[in-house]
Amino acid sequence: MDFPCTKCGACCRRAHLVKDFKYSNKIKGGCIYLNENLCKIYDSRPLICNMAEVKNLIFPNISQKEYYRISGEICNDLIKKDSMDSKYLIDINKFKD
Repeated sequence: MDFPCTKCGACCRRAHLVKDFKYSNKIKGGCIYLNENLCKIYDSRPLICNMAEVKNLIFPNISQKEYYRISGEICNDLIKKDSMDSKYLIDINKFKD
């Protein structure tokens, strides 16, 4: 099961908030590889941008389903904070027991 990313770009627009993230756009904020809500280097993206790898390395004791539920809630909070179209919201109900 893959994370159901809606490609809203909300997390990428906040990349400059990650300490020592070398792809930060120091002037505009966000990631320098974000282009119209899509990652220009997706296949070779940094580790922090790879949800499956982050889960395995940092949160190995959390089930994938729980990790995706928590991540989906965070995504939805960012989407709402940015006043984005509700079409970008992630349906987290499929990750609840």
